[in-house]
Amino acid sequence: MIQTIFYHNLKTNKDMNKHKQFIKECYEGKHGTMCNDWKKIILDNYPEFKKSKYKPNHWYVNDSDEKWIMSVNEKGDSYGLDSSGIWHNGHIEGHSLFLDDGDRLATEEEVKEALIKEAKKRGFKEGTEIIDCDGDIGFFTGSFNYERDVHSSIYGLWMDNELHLFNKEGKWAEAIIPTLTKEEAEKKLNVKII
Repeated sequence: MIQTIFYHNLKTNKDMNKHKQFIKECYEGKHGTMCNDWKKIILDNYPEFKKSKYKPNHWYVNDSDEKWIMSVNEKGDSYGLDSSGIWHNGHIEGHSLFLDDGDRLATEEEVKEALIKEAKKRGFKEGTEIIDCDGDIGFFTGSFNYERDVHSSIYGLWMDNELHLFNKEGKWAEAIIPTLTKEEAEKKLNVKII
């Protein structure tokens, strides 16, 4: 009797695994296209299918969204610019960790342009004092160096004095913005502050 139950459960598990494999193949598009509603239903029932299609340390853009650019580090954390051009470390609004329609690998020029634009938005201009990604303090020289390690596809942004402005974990240096006295502000703005 116990052998019969064991055999029946084993056969049922094999059948279930075969069906689950077929559903996974359908989800991955191996048997044609599937609408997003069905994909959501499948993920609700089989959350283990949810694996990132993005390669770690590679950057992706979306052809229908000119501001969106993202990368995923080796821990699986994503970072980059959302559709509004706002930087995020962690989940980027509007995108899952699945390749969406229009997502593709970014060119080196697209990554360089996005990182330099974000650095400028963060206040990195010539003469600005910064604390870099490693905790070192120095002054920004005004020139950006950008390079990709061809073996790891890791992008970096730094200055010619070796202060790292951006690293592979999605971490940015911080600009140290000096506080002005009232007199300094009046002189700089050429107004009288009351």
